[in-house]
Amino acid sequence: MRNPKITITPEPIDQYMHYLSIAALATLFVLPLLYWNQLPERLPIHFGPDGTPDGFGDRASIWVLPVIGLGLYFLLTAIASIPESHNYHVKITSENAEAQYRNSIRLLGSIRMLILLLWVHIVWNIIQVGLGKSSGLATLFTILFIVAIFAVIGHSLWRSRQLR
Repeated sequence: MRNPKITITPEPIDQYMHYLSIAALATLFVLPLLYWNQLPERLPIHFGPDGTPDGFGDRASIWVLPVIGLGLYFLLTAIASIPESHNYHVKITSENAEAQYRNSIRLLGSIRMLILLLWVHIVWNIIQVGLGKSSGLATLFTILFIVAIFAVIGHSLWRSRQLR
């Protein structure tokens, strides 16, 4: 049986997260552009668990996260636009469809925003290490972002159960 197809109007928090995602995506491209002429030929492309760079690539590698971020933005935005096709761990009915769809759309929007913000943090740190202004990635900040992503997923699963 197919899930009902209904239109979900974004709530203000969803619009805010979307705009923040767009700003983070723009920042992913603007940062390398601003610092391009100052960057050395070799930049860190991987950081160890302690935040110390342990892998290096050429200067063009700074564009990997922005390009992947662009693809991720469009992919998650497209998937969020068809909530009736998402997998749900509760049965979707005409009574709970709107709430379940809204919860799923918010989950995807939250993950999109958090990942893009995390990548802005990583690109900024790559630039700072390249310029000699930092010795590595701020691991506590990175860990907090990763914890936030899992917290959002956990909350969404819990909320989905509540909305049955």
